[in-house]
Amino acid sequence: RFDDYINSVWDANIKYSVYNQNIPSYFVSNLNTVRDTINNQRSSIGKEGEQFVFITDIHWTNNQKHSPSLINYILQNTSVSKCILGGDYIAAHSTKDTAILYLRQCINAFKGLDGNIKYIYGNHDTNRNQNVEAAYLTEGEAFRIIQGNMENNVTYGDYFYYYFDNPISKTRFLCLTTGPVTNAMSETGIPTTELNWVTSVLNDTPADYHCIVFIHAVKSNAASEGYTPSAQDLFEILDANNSTENKCTVEAVFSGHTHKDFNGTTTGGIPVIITDTD
Repeated sequence: RFDDYINSVWDANIKYSVYNQNIPSYFVSNLNTVRDTINNQRSSIGKEGEQFVFITDIHWTNNQKHSPSLINYILQNTSVSKCILGGDYIAAHSTKDTAILYLRQCINAFKGLDGNIKYIYGNHDTNRNQNVEAAYLTEGEAFRIIQGNMENNVTYGDYFYYYFDNPISKTRFLCLTTGPVTNAMSETGIPTTELNWVTSVLNDTPADYHCIVFIHAVKSNAASEGYTPSAQDLFEILDANNSTENKCTVEAVFSGHTHKDFNGTTTGGIPVIITDTD
């Protein structure tokens, strides 16, 4: 069984309970201001407003590992109640066992946080960037590790793309994937079946709802490059939805992958926000 396999390469002595760590002093000096700003925003936007944490491209072995502590502080001390992780939890590992080990470490560090944690699949997360077949995780294996303990209040399309709702703020969160990566990291296309699913979900979303889209990659590498062809296909679907009467409103697209900060728009004016980790 897969559970027996991943447990065999998971040493309990090196689990990383990072959310119990002290927060570094250079963050502590700003946290009260961040807390008060968030809580003041909640007062101004009211119950129909929406707040969330978004973090992406964690790459656990290359990371200082302060993010879980910081996010835990926000979830415990502000009006924010949910966190979306945007994929690429690991970097590049020479064996499948090592990839599983660090993927489990990263997910364990975040799943212990208070709040509603959701996970998106990134191109690194089946370790195929190694381009060595023996080191690959299958999509099913990655799914079991990444989303195995996620709260089951989502509606799945297939494996890693799904949506969940906040009926109080009338917000639908669409969490997408950039598809199975068959070799190098440049393959970040959105499958046609998923694009069709997005269209179907938007058609079924109540007209008074707001939609936010989260996806790991809409640009191939550098933030200065153009959007990928399949991202442009996605944007056409989102723009068409917003230009049609009596439909929900897509408010923004959040992404990562490029390790750069970027603000842009679709042709129809929907904000596209790309961010780096931490």
